[in-house]
Amino acid sequence: MDKSRYLRFRWAGACLILLLTISCSQIPLEMAAPMLTPAPESRATEEDLAAGREIYISKEKCARCHNPKPVYNYSAKDWKKSILPVMGQLAKLKPEEYEDLALYVTAGSTSRPKP
Repeated sequence: MDKSRYLRFRWAGACLILLLTISCSQIPLEMAAPMLTPAPESRATEEDLAAGREIYISKEKCARCHNPKPVYNYSAKDWKKSILPVMGQLAKLKPEEYEDLALYVTAGSTSRPKP
């Protein structure tokens, strides 16, 4: 086997190991996208949060391109200013879907589970 072929096999093997490591360390959906109840001072209802979660985990919307990331990994400000404007467009969210999703992820931004 020539050296370039050997290096390609080695590179492919390393990529496969990395891919398996990443996919095997996936956070369970219940932790990444927990069911939430509205905070007393929130304008969100339980129905809004449930609808937002469904969009977040939907294979037709947010989870079409990637597995749901833990909502608590980002601050409410990050969600509103950086993530939602871009991802909402890519997922082709309708205005009411965008609003429900925004309510869910901003509520979830403070929902880090206890270990």
